[in-house]
Amino acid sequence: MSTASKDNQFSFTYMMHGLHRMVSKGNRGIMWSACGKKVIIADRNKLRLALKRMLRSGDARFSVIGYMKKSGFIDEGTEGREITFTHPCFVRGRTDLLRNFTLKNAFCWAHDICVGDRGKPDCPLSLLKLRLFDLDRTMLNLRNSCLDLSLDIQNLLHMARSRAQE
Repeated sequence: MSTASKDNQFSFTYMMHGLHRMVSKGNRGIMWSACGKKVIIADRNKLRLALKRMLRSGDARFSVIGYMKKSGFIDEGTEGREITFTHPCFVRGRTDLLRNFTLKNAFCWAHDICVGDRGKPDCPLSLLKLRLFDLDRTMLNLRNSCLDLSLDIQNLLHMARSRAQE
């Protein structure tokens, strides 16, 4: 990735790098899960203020959840007051993946998908393209989960062999 696009304060990649730093510091109401593949929002108000500052947004109706969804994060659910999101290109310690981040809007523009007034594609072909985009993102998440499970199984087998030799 070129330095210019990373350092441009208005580029989407720059914003994702800022969010990644914010999560890694863990002091703005947002933190990594234990596995480092999920983002946990613990304090929406604190994060809302930090994001508004970072994005230079004066919008009083700014929504953290809306921002995360618009950025392509998948809502993993709520537990108590905490909300968990995931994205295949947003992983602890892997800032190199941020260059692969794609907004749904950017995908629509790149593939000439016309979205109507209600936020839905105008024609069946556009709808299929958008569904394919969502499926592709879901497949990437599933592939990453399978790799994680495979590593966990290998670690458990290694531990079992070590204990059997003792």
